[in-house]
Amino acid sequence: MHTTLKSSSNEAYTSQTCCVCGRKRKANRIKRGLYRCGMCKKVYNADSNGAINIANKVSPESVKIGSSGVVNTPVRIIVS
Repeated sequence: MHTTLKSSSNEAYTSQTCCVCGRKRKANRIKRGLYRCGMCKKVYNADSNGAINIANKVSPESVKIGSSGVVNTPVRIIVS
């Protein structure tokens, strides 16, 4: 048996906030699908950046991104 946990989160500004350094700035969205942080110079797909920020809001330990921009491997948790 698998348990699914549901959580809701406000997605405001998640696509304008850097998922690495946390800097929020509207100008970081340089094109519709592209995000570039002016502070740490990382470049991401804008939707992926926003999704990582939402995941971090819901479960702060779920996604960690190092200075190289590498995302950690997902962990599956089974609750019995």
